Amino acid sequence: MKDIRTIRKITMRKISVVAFAVLAIVVLAGCSSLQGNVNASATSTIEVSGTAVVKVAPDVASFTVGVTHRAPTSAEAQDVVIEKMGQILTLVKNAGVLEKDIVTTALDMGPEYEWRDNIRVTVGQRASQRISVTYRLAEDSDGLGGLLAALGRIDAIEISSVRFGRDDEEAALSDARAKAMGDALSKASDYAAGAGRSVGRALRISETNSSTNFLRNESLELKTAMPMMASADAYAPVELPTGEIEISATVYVVYVLD
Repeated sequence: MKDIRTIRKITMRKISVVAFAVLAIVVLAGCSSLQGNVNASATSTIEVSGTAVVKVAPDVASFTVGVTHRAPTSAEAQDVVIEKMGQILTLVKNAGVLEKDIVTTALDMGPEYEWRDNIRVTVGQRASQRISVTYRLAEDSDGLGGLLAALGRIDAIEISSVRFGRDDEEAALSDARAKAMGDALSKASDYAAGAGRSVGRALRISETNSSTNFLRNESLELKTAMPMMASADAYAPVELPTGEIEISATVYVVYVLD
């Protein structure tokens, strides 16, 4: 009996030792994890924004030309639109505009109504066509004013939405992004120096939508007309301010402070 009790005491003592060892390991692991979290949360960061604007000269111009005509019948209305659009396309193509830069944006036909004594009355048939034209200034920087002036001599057409732009903005956008990152780093360095710290690696970078703006700061008189327009009744071409294109980029960067 005595031996059995002795064995039981020894067994219980071993179990207690093992349990204590396990508990110690758990506590130490918890302390290590807590210390890691404290160290992680103690990492200092700074978030700044950077903005840059790059100005470039436009190399394309775009505009729309439209023809609308009302006649007693659809055929008559359509014939007039076809004739005038033919004149427009001849002028545009003779100015060196490529086929791929001429796009039909609208083509409509249908009856036109008026209200008379609260009754809707058909007063004719209307036909219309509108095209978008992209003129490449790099190919000919003088002919756009002459082209617009020539188009303006066609009766009853609409010319609108004349805009200047860049055919490819990627190079300028890359330049703006690089300068925006430089602006962000410069700001972070100023703040860090004021706090007696230095800027470390970037933890996170995000970008807002880039934008393109038209800035008018110069005027270019376009004087050279197309050969087919030279005649005794010469007329002044349209004077167009070309301006510059502003391409901007804005980034938000989170840096580690060392």
